[in-house]
Amino acid sequence: AAGRRFYEQKDVGSENLFKAWKLFRSAWLTLEALDQKPDLYNEVLFQLAQVARELDQTCRLLMLDFQRSLQFRDGDKARATVEEVMRRFPTTEHRCHNLALEKAKH
Repeated sequence: AAGRRFYEQKDVGSENLFKAWKLFRSAWLTLEALDQKPDLYNEVLFQLAQVARELDQTCRLLMLDFQRSLQFRDGDKARATVEEVMRRFPTTEHRCHNLALEKAKH
């Protein structure tokens, strides 16, 4: 329920899509460990896939913005993009967090 609520509010706070992904992922891992999968399992799996696709798309767009900023030698925009990635992907649980840190070093 909390994952669905964060997903529905994904446009309200930049970190909400990540929070939804994290909750659906946690629910999936918990259900995955069960020998008998409850009816809820397929719904959680579907929601996780949907949120993961959107999160990956968000990451790709932000990385493209970062690359463009470097191409046009706009350091301020590049830094702002990295900060946006850190807001949207606050922990290393999603690869986009580390990807942004790596790109920021160069």
